[in-house]
Amino acid sequence: MKLRDDAAPSWKQVAPCFGITPVPLRMSMSPAQELASEIIAASMPAEPRTQSSYDRTQLIKQAVKDIKAGYSGQEVGARNPGIDKAVLNAAAAQTMIERLQYTPLQFQVHNLTPEAAMRVWRVATPAEQADLKGIIESKVANSKALTEPEKVAYLNELK
Repeated sequence: MKLRDDAAPSWKQVAPCFGITPVPLRMSMSPAQELASEIIAASMPAEPRTQSSYDRTQLIKQAVKDIKAGYSGQEVGARNPGIDKAVLNAAAAQTMIERLQYTPLQFQVHNLTPEAAMRVWRVATPAEQADLKGIIESKVANSKALTEPEKVAYLNELK
């Protein structure tokens, strides 16, 4: 039912009936992606989200997916009626912009503390480190929570 609701291709909807199931997402993640996901999950509030909060998140994700798939602005609006109903605010628009400019791992690291971002950096592959370096450098350099010696140590580690 979930696959149908997500408009998955027919073969993905039928495959589980024959015992063919997708690999769990965690099995296809790199250590850095897994650690970033764990840190994000641990920072989530314990209380459940409201339905409107969930709906807004889903709307943002779908609109970003549509834009990346090449739909025009009008098509995205037509496919996501909440956009036309002004469900999205300035913060949601900023989230959409960030999601569009970053890979999923970059987006997660962008939302981490400098300390957590450095933890992810340490387990990242060289290719992931190249993708994350600028984000983490900016995060460390602009941090108000880190002391100057901490900033210097982190920035030296990023070289």
